[in-house]
Amino acid sequence: MGEPINLSPFGWTVLICLGVFILLINVSLFAALRRKKTTPPRIDPMRFVPKDIGKTLRDPWHQEDAQWRELSQQVAQLKRDQPPRPDDSDPENRVE
Repeated sequence: MGEPINLSPFGWTVLICLGVFILLINVSLFAALRRKKTTPPRIDPMRFVPKDIGKTLRDPWHQEDAQWRELSQQVAQLKRDQPPRPDDSDPENRVE
């Protein structure tokens, strides 16, 4: 057959722990499978179809464009509400 496997005591310990770990995983999966007696709910494929699919096909970036428009309006409002900044080309406001 061949030569017997020479492992240190630490090697045997690691090998046994690995075997026990794999065995425990399989036992827990089998127990979970036996515990689960209900059938999973059926998934309605039409539930995932957007109701406004026509609008999405015509304008796929509608939501993103609306968010960009809102941001643009907010920036414009902020610019209108701020007092005018002194112009750097004005000689009275130059710092030298």
